[in-house]
Amino acid sequence: MALALGGCSSNSGGPGVSPDTVAFLDSLQHKTFNWFWDLTPASNGLTPDRWPTPSFSSIAAVGFALTGYGIGVERGWITRQQAADRTLATLRFFWTSAQDSAGPNTTGYRGFYYHFLDMTTGRRFQTVELSTIDTSLLLGGVLFAQSYFTGSDTSEKEIRALADSIYRRYAAPLTRIDDRFARRLLLAGNGALVAAVGDEVVGIASIGICENAVAEVALLVEDGWQRQGLGTQLLSGAARLARGQGASEVVLRSRTHNPALMSLASASGLRARIKLDGDTVVVTVGVEGLKPLTMVPAATARPDATAGQPAPA
Repeated sequence: MALALGGCSSNSGGPGVSPDTVAFLDSLQHKTFNWFWDLTPASNGLTPDRWPTPSFSSIAAVGFALTGYGIGVERGWITRQQAADRTLATLRFFWTSAQDSAGPNTTGYRGFYYHFLDMTTGRRFQTVELSTIDTSLLLGGVLFAQSYFTGSDTSEKEIRALADSIYRRYAAPLTRIDDRFARRLLLAGNGALVAAVGDEVVGIASIGICENAVAEVALLVEDGWQRQGLGTQLLSGAARLARGQGASEVVLRSRTHNPALMSLASASGLRARIKLDGDTVVVTVGVEGLKPLTMVPAATARPDATAGQPAPA
């Protein structure tokens, strides 16, 4: 089915191709796209393996769907925002899904994912294997999304960050922590606070457009660097950064089975309110009274062990 999708706005057909053939190809491509779009739940992005009989989700099909959403935009079948929303729901699900080597209540392990997943819970279907081939097909769609959604709005920034984290968890899982680098923070441009180890980014807090004194924050920390205090520092820094942009509150969103976010908000010492909105947990943090943090131009960073540290405010 993936091969039937074309990336052009319409089929010219080429020399010697009849109008009937062109019309057939256009119809085939549109119907193929609709299969992925209509049958994939908007809540988690888990595309079924087949239809119309009851089915589990195939992670390979999810990869094809992620690629198809961009094609749907280019062909005018859906809007860019619709594609971004569906992609974001998919990537959020896979990033926050349970990772373990055994048991029924898991989705993957060390960046690999089980071949088939329950359509509703996203958990491993029966006793299927961790699939190297199908994980690669899934990641093809994830990396397509990272390269396609290049906008500066909050949704597209979060898509790129999630895609990078999902890929890095698969490509190079970290198992040992070097404490010398665990609290090195860099200030990057475009409203992002970055935690880095050498030249590698291991955590990021990005701040979206501040409207009505509320700023959206997307926060990600690599698997191997979690529970080291980085997330707490990133959230605290992002709160001060948002305050410097005129925000009185910052908002973070995640799926309800991500208790780490609630723990992080509590550990930060900031005033946080937590509420459930369907299958999403919304954490609102008040930032009034915080000392604003302003961006440090990259050119002023010192070439030593503290390079990139936030300047004293």
